[in-house]
Amino acid sequence: MSGSRLWGALGVAVALLGVVIIAPETLTGIVEHGVTSPEVLYGFGVVLAAVVTVLIVLPSMVRG
Repeated sequence: MSGSRLWGALGVAVALLGVVIIAPETLTGIVEHGVTSPEVLYGFGVVLAAVVTVLIVLPSMVRG
């Protein structure tokens, strides 16, 4: 496995782990405080960052 594939897989894994860790707090924040609370917006940011990471890294890993 080349270094770029290893680092790409590690980056995707860390991004998905971030989503798994923040998801319960985000859902609790939505229920308790609403969608516009800072912790919920932070959770949305984490999910958005993970999606962007996957969309950038996975195609290059599949191609290469």
